[in-house]
Amino acid sequence: MLKPDDQFARELYLVVDADDNASVEGNTKVKFEAKEDVEKLITVFNTGLDHRLMRSNDANEASSRSHLLFTMHFPAHGEKPGGKITFVDLAGSERVAVINLDHMLYEEALFINESLKYLGYVVRWLAGGNEHSGVNFNLNKMTALVRDSLGG
Repeated sequence: MLKPDDQFARELYLVVDADDNASVEGNTKVKFEAKEDVEKLITVFNTGLDHRLMRSNDANEASSRSHLLFTMHFPAHGEKPGGKITFVDLAGSERVAVINLDHMLYEEALFINESLKYLGYVVRWLAGGNEHSGVNFNLNKMTALVRDSLGG
C-alpha cells in the first residue's frame, strides 16, 4: 500500500475477499499486462520504498519504522495455474527500554515488536510440525497478510 506519510500503521484495516485472501483496505493496485511494463513495476516498487517510514533513534540513524509488503499476482492462463509472490521486508525489533524514544517512536516500536512477536509464534507453531488449522493467523495484521505464504 502506498499510504500517506502521516497515516500510522494501526490505522490500516484488513479486508478479506471471497477467496479468503487478506489485504489492506485501500491498498494500491496496479495492473501490468506485458513484459514492457517492467519499468512501471519497478517504479511502483520504488515508490513503496520511498514511502517507508524511516526515523533515527539512539541505536540507528536510519531505522525503518514500517514493514514493506509487495505482492504480485499472476493469473491462470489456460492450463497454467495462477500464482502469487510476496516480497516482505520487516522492520527490525526495538529494545524500547534501552533506546530513548519519544511517544510516537515508542508506539511505533511497540507495534513493530508486536507484529514480529506474532510472526514468530506462527513460524514456531508451524515449524513444530503443527497443522495450520491450529494457529490463528488473524491475531495480527502481519500474519494475516502473509498467511498463505506461511501455509495457512
